[in-house]
Amino acid sequence: MNFFTEFKWAVLHAFGNALASCRFEQGDVLYDTKLAYMDTWSEAEKHVIYSFQVKSPMRGSYAESASSAETTFSTNWSSRVVFDFYDHRAKTTKIIETTQGRLYSLLWHGDLTNYLSDSFNIPMQASSLLNILPDSSPTIQSNIIKNSDSCGFFLLPFDLTSQQLKEKYEQLNINLSPFISDHKIIGLKEGGVSDPLSFVPTSQIAIFLISKQAQQDKVIDAIKKSLYKPAKNKTSTKEIFKISSHGFLKYFE
Repeated sequence: MNFFTEFKWAVLHAFGNALASCRFEQGDVLYDTKLAYMDTWSEAEKHVIYSFQVKSPMRGSYAESASSAETTFSTNWSSRVVFDFYDHRAKTTKIIETTQGRLYSLLWHGDLTNYLSDSFNIPMQASSLLNILPDSSPTIQSNIIKNSDSCGFFLLPFDLTSQQLKEKYEQLNINLSPFISDHKIIGLKEGGVSDPLSFVPTSQIAIFLISKQAQQDKVIDAIKKSLYKPAKNKTSTKEIFKISSHGFLKYFE
């Protein structure tokens, strides 16, 4: 089983859509330990201290779109959620009504004393890393890429819960493969982001190391092929593509 390791609670990858939209729905059950999934329930429950099962909102269909993912997350952050909260040691159950954002924060930080407070700010989405990738690039270059056989790199905001960013990453893997020597995904701390807690915990940075043999124009063409989507109903035949709208490209001097 695969878990989002950035959360204190055991959050399976199956909850990726719930995390992306900040919306847990009726029937969702989560536990405070991965051991809840590692054995028969009679044995697993011995390791579980807390769990919850969502009662409301009702389960419904929703999908992330490139234009509304961040808005959806922010809107749902303050929306209502009701769940049964189980204390497996004390054998007690209580009904809690709170916000999706506070529930998200409980899973993230595991803080049972403060998760019902109003002190949690809405974290930024991974796409907002675009604004700071140029500032983080020196740290990435010196700590991550210093001994690599490359002439430059391309940085892409990444989040396993974001369908849009996953598609970008997959397309770059395909189209850049002839021109890169390696690629990797790193955490925000490793990438030199000064305030990683201001972003959703699933935020990461994808790095594509450009081979010294690759021609720069072909690399740019491959990036464009991976990321450029012509606007629908466009009024001009002129193509407008900015690499900086998707990531950060740097060649070493």
